Amino acid sequence: MNILFQPLVLTLITLGVNTFAQDDIKPPSNTNKKQNNTNSYSNNLFYGSGVGASFGSITQINLQPYLGYKIFNNFNIAAGVTYHYISVNTTLINYSQSVYGFNAFARFNVVENIFIHAGYDLLNVLNYTTTPFTRKWLDIYTLGVGYSSYISDKISITATYYYNFTNSMLNPYPNPNIQIGFNVGL
Repeated sequence: MNILFQPLVLTLITLGVNTFAQDDIKPPSNTNKKQNNTNSYSNNLFYGSGVGASFGSITQINLQPYLGYKIFNNFNIAAGVTYHYISVNTTLINYSQSVYGFNAFARFNVVENIFIHAGYDLLNVLNYTTTPFTRKWLDIYTLGVGYSSYISDKISITATYYYNFTNSMLNPYPNPNIQIGFNVGL
């Protein structure tokens, strides 16, 4: 499985992008521009990176770079890597962990600017239910809806509201979850 994701990881690291993103890219307009071939492979690529942080007695830092492809005008897929740092420092609990793994999602535009989001994360989490603590791979399944607003032909801002269907005390994600971001087309 690592062999499959190594080229993707290298591509995402090479891009060096720190954007908070997710959605497909609107086809370029033809006003005062050379005609673009929207069937071209590179015209259908987009990238992004979910970035999140919260600080306090519970500190979380999240980075999820990905690379996506628009299969049809209303359907796209993307895959990437995930790193999530969690630290809990309260009177009852004091621990920290690094969660890492892979993520993928598919989006279908139901009508203009409204999409259905289905996601999958394969995360390596700290299994604190065993003594001594071990690490465990955890499957995370999400489903939700979202809204896109285009800033330009290549950039869109999105808001996604989704539910996490993985019922595990090791699951690092809240329910429901709202993610704000933007996408950049190549």
